[in-house]
Amino acid sequence: MATKLTQSVVDKIRHDQEAGKQIYDASVSGLRIVVGKNSASYKLMGRINDGTDRYISLLIGRTDEVSLKSARERAHELRTILRSGTDPRAPKVKIPNLKEVADGPVAV
Repeated sequence: MATKLTQSVVDKIRHDQEAGKQIYDASVSGLRIVVGKNSASYKLMGRINDGTDRYISLLIGRTDEVSLKSARERAHELRTILRSGTDPRAPKVKIPNLKEVADGPVAV
């Protein structure tokens, strides 16, 4: 169930909720706060639009370091990236193998 989050609610969540609790934001789909033993973090749950229907969880930041407004803005940016079919977690970098290195210069 989604909760209408405000910055004051976010500031109290870490102290009022037990570890493992997840509080979903009512205004941004997929944005949630995950409460840990010592801190709470903003995370976004989303699906990559690449035909695989994979759901991923993306860490946005800790609630004591990132404001609710910034977390919502970052969540919108990440959702746009997911809709384009890109996985924002791991950039695809080609690492040359030994044969490619021996055959010639490697483009970086």
